[in-house]
Amino acid sequence: MMRQKSIPKLSGIRNRIMKTQRWLSGWAGCLLLGLTILVGCSPELKPVATAHTEPGANAVDEGPDETTLALEEKLSAKKKTASKSAKALAKKSSPPPAPARQPGTDEQWCFGCDGKGNVGCGGLGCRNGWVDCPGPCVTRNEGTWVKDPKPGAPAGSVAFVLRFPGVKSTWYVSEFHAGEVWQLQNGQLISAGYCPTCNGSRTLRCPTCQGSGVRSCPVCDGKTVLLTSWKPTDNPWFNRQPDAVRLKDGRAFLGRDAGGDELIVMFRTQAGETLSVPRGDVVQWPKSK
Repeated sequence: MMRQKSIPKLSGIRNRIMKTQRWLSGWAGCLLLGLTILVGCSPELKPVATAHTEPGANAVDEGPDETTLALEEKLSAKKKTASKSAKALAKKSSPPPAPARQPGTDEQWCFGCDGKGNVGCGGLGCRNGWVDCPGPCVTRNEGTWVKDPKPGAPAGSVAFVLRFPGVKSTWYVSEFHAGEVWQLQNGQLISAGYCPTCNGSRTLRCPTCQGSGVRSCPVCDGKTVLLTSWKPTDNPWFNRQPDAVRLKDGRAFLGRDAGGDELIVMFRTQAGETLSVPRGDVVQWPKSK
């Protein structure tokens, strides 16, 4: 009786084992199929880069392969083509330069500006379009400047010698404080801050040229050309100038009386020269003083 009861039990266990094997086989097949698909569709695996090592003594540098050279040649050709296209487009889109004006048959280049159309400003105190501040500040182009005597002053630095009426003391104001207004209070020199006129810049735009440093040529009004009948010292513009001076020997210039005596007179020309001529040789005197 005991043997007959054990047979069904063994048969059930065997069936369960077979089912488990079939289940595992099915999952293993699915897993194998998935890995196959994954490997087939994924990009080729590349080795992980390692630290750079120097080639051996017998290593041979084969240089870039043919594919690399071909790609570089194509890239270079594309760059050249793009550059040529850009230049051609710019040349096509930009208008041709206008031809420079040339004097006509009855014209000449202006002798006041050499045909440029503008001249230096010439305004009083103008330096490249700027003039010194007329306010109460200390500027670098006025007064007395000496080597800074203060201990610890930077090498090569200078100072402004400052004195006040009725006071014997002398002060030295460093160039780094130029542009400030200095006052004497209770015997002490103090700074009242930046100059209200220039805000410490010490310069202002020239009112004549508005900071440009040049102005339109007064002889040709900026036209660059004149009539051929005009002469440097005999033309409508020159003849109406109030500071025109003419001499017996034919010389003429623009200037002002700069002194002299009963026999000799000195003129200061607009060009900055000082001329001394006999008074009897002056045919036309300047009207401006």
